[in-house]
Amino acid sequence: MTLVVANHFVVVDFNGFIKVVDAVGGVPVCLANPVDAPKAHLKLPAGNQVLNGFQALGWVRAREGVGDGSDLSRIKRQQLFLGSLMRTVTSTKVLTNPVRLVSVLNAVAHAVTTDSALGERILDDLQAFARRRGSIFLKIDPDVSLGVGVPGQADEQPTAAGAAFVDSLR
Repeated sequence: MTLVVANHFVVVDFNGFIKVVDAVGGVPVCLANPVDAPKAHLKLPAGNQVLNGFQALGWVRAREGVGDGSDLSRIKRQQLFLGSLMRTVTSTKVLTNPVRLVSVLNAVAHAVTTDSALGERILDDLQAFARRRGSIFLKIDPDVSLGVGVPGQADEQPTAAGAAFVDSLR
């Protein structure tokens, strides 16, 4: 045994990853060199690209045909990609567009599973974030159901996607 303690975990399946990337409208990357990674079903020219979900999955999983092919190179690429994804998710392109934001929240709700302690913290952070934004909000009812709504509309009820998100956190 390594004696390494994992305090929390997050699981994102491949299909969920694809849906999250597609929900934000793609994720920008800048490629120093062309990419030809047949096993990852990925062929891209050098330069600025906006990767769709399928391309993004190939990009973060590819070993051969990208960089030096090492696991460390792949890990670095994954970290850079996740940074770009987070910048995209928190951009005005997403946060000021209620339709896109709800789409992203729904994609994440179906794609992510965490341990319960981290899940509770995420819900708290989402509520705090939503209160600060004002353009869209999350409403947590006493039964811990997640509802997503746009201000000014009729009283929002928990959505199926919101309920699935909360259930995945339990």
